[in-house]
Amino acid sequence: MINKEFENQEWSRFDFLEGSINVDKVPVKYDIVMEIMVSEIYPSAYENHREDSSFNFNMTIKNPNGSGARSKDYNYNLRDKDGNWKSEKQGEYYVFKLPLISEMTLGEEGVYNIKIENKFPKDPLQGIKSLTLKYNQSK
Repeated sequence: MINKEFENQEWSRFDFLEGSINVDKVPVKYDIVMEIMVSEIYPSAYENHREDSSFNFNMTIKNPNGSGARSKDYNYNLRDKDGNWKSEKQGEYYVFKLPLISEMTLGEEGVYNIKIENKFPKDPLQGIKSLTLKYNQSK
């Protein structure tokens, strides 16, 4: 769907990530999860900006044939109120699995286009190694 390794661990504000889900049998339900890997410098090389550990983005899913769309802003805080990471460090990076949508029903056959927009207010977002958007059929 979407699997992005960021060059120099930077995600520019208007570098939109795009992917798709191909649906050939409806109705179907999916769970969508985003996995990100970040380093100690997240979200900025400037130490005084690191107090803001939020991860802000928008995800838009367009229905096949332009028959509609759903869009939502997301905000995850990657550190607790004391500044501790909410994930164990794996090597040089912290890995987060962020649940975005649970049991999203898709009712049309065709290709659903997905766009993710970085909403971090200071450009670029730094210390982000990779982002993977995964979808699994709900049971």
